[in-house]
Amino acid sequence: DASYSYSQDFFDIWRTPEDRFARTWEERFVLTKGFNSVVMEACKGLAAKTKLQPKDFSKLVLYGPDPRSHAAMATGLGFDLKTKVQDPLFANVGNTGAASALMQLVGALQDAKPGDKILLVNYGDGADAMALTVTEENEKVKKGRLGLKGNLESKRNSTYGRYLKWRQLVA
Repeated sequence: DASYSYSQDFFDIWRTPEDRFARTWEERFVLTKGFNSVVMEACKGLAAKTKLQPKDFSKLVLYGPDPRSHAAMATGLGFDLKTKVQDPLFANVGNTGAASALMQLVGALQDAKPGDKILLVNYGDGADAMALTVTEENEKVKKGRLGLKGNLESKRNSTYGRYLKWRQLVA
C-alpha cells in the first residue's frame, strides 16, 4: 500500500576483504544511534504518509538484533507483544540478519486473512517501513505448501560444532 525509507550513514557491521570475520561497534552505541533511531524514523515517516496507527494493523513484522531490542521497539511503536507482533524466531532459528523480517513475513502471511494489514519494518544501514494489505491471492498461495511453520517443524537439527567445521573455524 505504501512505504517509507530512511537512511543514515551509520555502519554498525563491516568486513574488509582482508578480514576473516565481521567487525562491529559496541552494542549500546549500535542500538542507540543505529537501530532505535533509524527504525523509529522510518515508522514515523510511514505513519505521517499513511495516517495509519498500530490499531490499524493486524500484525507487526519487525527485524530486531536480539529479543530484548525487538520487544522494546515493538512496544515503543505501540504494538501488543502477545497479539500483534509476529514471532521473531529467535528461540528456534536465531538472528538470521537480512532474512529475518522476510522469514517473519512468510509466517505472518501463513496466518493472515484477506483484508489484514501488516506493518513490515526492516533494518540495515537504514530502515524500510511498509504497509501491506493481504489479498485473496494469499489463500491460493498457501494451498499445498509447508510455509514457514511446516519447514521449521521438518528441520534437521544442526550442531554448532558442525557449523564451525563448515566455516573452517575448527579442524
